[in-house]
Amino acid sequence: MLLKCCVVIPMTSVQCERGFSTQNRINSKSRTLLKSKALDDLMRISKDGPTPGNFDFGCALQKWKSLKVRKLYYK
Repeated sequence: MLLKCCVVIPMTSVQCERGFSTQNRINSKSRTLLKSKALDDLMRISKDGPTPGNFDFGCALQKWKSLKVRKLYYK
């Protein structure tokens, strides 16, 4: 039973520290109003998402545009 626990329990807190670092990098002073779902999604993209060189921005823009009607505000 003790060996089973040792296999499951992480030996370091590296993953936890990386998570906090990612959260602090994303949730800056200018983005303090992010909802927890949006923050979670951005953290997952940061950790597991494609690199900027491999990401198809045109396809993502088309998908985003098709989701709902958006109002444009001009200053």
